[in-house]
Amino acid sequence: MDGVTDIQVNDENRWRLETPGGSDRWERSPFPTAKNKYFMVSADTHLGPPPTLIRDRISARYKDLVARVERDEDGTQWTVINGERQQRIMETNLEGEDLYRTKAGSSATMESDSYNLDKRMADLDLDGVDGELAFPNGAALAGFWTADPQMMHEQFMIYNDWAAEISRPYRDRLNVAACIATGDIANAASEVVRCAKLGYRVITLPNKPVFGPHSANEINYNHKSFDPLWA
Repeated sequence: MDGVTDIQVNDENRWRLETPGGSDRWERSPFPTAKNKYFMVSADTHLGPPPTLIRDRISARYKDLVARVERDEDGTQWTVINGERQQRIMETNLEGEDLYRTKAGSSATMESDSYNLDKRMADLDLDGVDGELAFPNGAALAGFWTADPQMMHEQFMIYNDWAAEISRPYRDRLNVAACIATGDIANAASEVVRCAKLGYRVITLPNKPVFGPHSANEINYNHKSFDPLWA
């Protein structure tokens, strides 16, 4: 698709165009062109890198361990994590605007609209969204799937460099979260400082310092050893 004007509204989604916005039932309007439009910020969007970016740039010892998607001889797609096949990817046939939005969020190809930020801004305009907070997606989101703190750190440094570069001209509307690996506290604190110098204003952390099931033997974010990171 060349742009947002290519969206075909299918019958199942046509009802979504009907809204009381702009009538006397609402004080303000959600319509993008309305003079009294709400100021709207999307607080949970995603920005994924090209699918091979991290694998191409990471240290040789980690290349075969980086999470990726493989297609078998039957055409079925699988996630591969730490060199082992993990889960089948279920593909869904979509239509109309659902199909358009799915393509916009995909980072499965090198030419994905996900990181064509001019098109991304056009999509924001279409929805009347004034700004967005973007978290990692695709290969970057999969960077959390390792218990090796150095491997996670390297993956996120690659993503943070790439995301900072492509988002710099759009920072008035696109606020990308830098990814921080917290398994090594010194590395984490250093990366926060580095990302601040790159222009980042927000960071995202894994939900626990070490990937995997909970273990009472592992430290967590409330441990005093994390004080240098919070400082």
